[in-house]
Amino acid sequence: LIPAVENCMPPETAAKILGINAITQKIAFNCALLLGDRKIRGYSDYTKSVIDYVEENLNVNLTAEKIAEGLFTSSAKLRKIFRAETGMSLGKYIDIRIMTHAELMVRSGQKTLKEISDILGFCDQFYFSRCFAKKYGLPPLTYRKQKNMF
Repeated sequence: LIPAVENCMPPETAAKILGINAITQKIAFNCALLLGDRKIRGYSDYTKSVIDYVEENLNVNLTAEKIAEGLFTSSAKLRKIFRAETGMSLGKYIDIRIMTHAELMVRSGQKTLKEISDILGFCDQFYFSRCFAKKYGLPPLTYRKQKNMF
């Protein structure tokens, strides 16, 4: 599809269309995560409470042990049930949510990279930048500039 779009219109128009498509897909994905894809999939109250705890504590260096302590349960039970219902490890879910929030904050342009890294609990903005670039393929400031072009 991409070569077909690029070949039938000027490059800058094709880039804008592809950019809009990427943004639309990202919005749909983020809406599903932010609005509670767990409701659609029918997660148990237990797993919903884990997801809610993660969402409310993204700025803390979350571990299964900390979440289990906060929810008065065992970390082994938490890990087992979470993976069984969601199909992913708790650590992977936490990483996805942190980077999704990071991407939204970078794109909004309302906070500096230092502020974002502090809010999300990274040790420093340089480590945050490396993690962001690994996930999204661009350093945060470059990503912000490119995403705000459309």
